[in-house]
Amino acid sequence: MSVNATAGAAFAGEAVNVALLEIRRDVTAHFSLAAAAGYLDVAGGRDEGQLRLMAIGTWNIHGWAIDNRHLLSLSTESVERYRIRARVARPGLFGLRSLSARAFDEGFVDLDGAGFIRNNIALGVGFELNRAVLAEFYRVWEGNRDAPNDRYVLGLVTVRF
Repeated sequence: MSVNATAGAAFAGEAVNVALLEIRRDVTAHFSLAAAAGYLDVAGGRDEGQLRLMAIGTWNIHGWAIDNRHLLSLSTESVERYRIRARVARPGLFGLRSLSARAFDEGFVDLDGAGFIRNNIALGVGFELNRAVLAEFYRVWEGNRDAPNDRYVLGLVTVRF
């Protein structure tokens, strides 16, 4: 079992800060279950607590780390969502073992009736300071069904215990 603490921010039209405390249990070498308590602080005084329940498949293929996460998010704002994310990472960017190229695609499904509402595609880099600290920076393209599409920068720092 492992515990991860993540803090981050998205810099778009309005800043969104996020904090997560996750408990993860490896069921097999390629499958994990996790639960996280999350807090989102959105500019304009709007905040939201979340409970996130996850199932994650992971593989390493020819030097690429690949994961597929299925997430159920329950919110204090009565927003229930299913999110599915595919992510790839390739360590050794520019010959530095601690630097990685990263990309993900994440779809959002509103379980309260709206259905598929958003798709985020991101490209970025990760820097592993040591086995316990990972910093990630992404450029995200967000496609929305009922709102204008958006682009933003996302930064995350994760500490593994």
